[in-house]
Amino acid sequence: MDLEFSDPSFVQDPYPALARLREQAALGFHEPSGRWLAVSHAAVDAVLRDRRLGRFWRDEEPAAVFEPFNLLHRHQMMENEPPVHTRLRALVAKAFARGHVERLRATVAAEATALVEAAGPDLDLLTDLAEPLAVTVIAELLGFRRRSATGCGRGRRRWSGCTR
Repeated sequence: MDLEFSDPSFVQDPYPALARLREQAALGFHEPSGRWLAVSHAAVDAVLRDRRLGRFWRDEEPAAVFEPFNLLHRHQMMENEPPVHTRLRALVAKAFARGHVERLRATVAAEATALVEAAGPDLDLLTDLAEPLAVTVIAELLGFRRRSATGCGRGRRRWSGCTR
């Protein structure tokens, strides 16, 4: 498959290039990345549902460059297959029950509003809102409380402001 992910035209609008790939084949080998690409909905669905293609985590290389990424993903529940995934899921399942999540709606909305207001006009959607909101909500669901008004930390220390 002929595709250059860093091409400025691809970065700006990837859809025409992806449409051309779908015309060639739903699944193909991408030489520059050394990986198989599934580019049609049906192919992606088939790959994601095929248990023979499980997601056994493997650190990205070079390790020094990808250390923060690897640290974040290595132990995530969604990056693991049974029995590790099953054990982790059992530990958090009650916290994510529908009623409990629904009871947090107003709190999450207030937290999101506070984060947006605190960031001001130069808001970075990921750094200022998505990451701290996700960490704060998950911490709340798991029974952790904030130790300070700054929330549950950011980046590698994102859980440092939380206590149980």
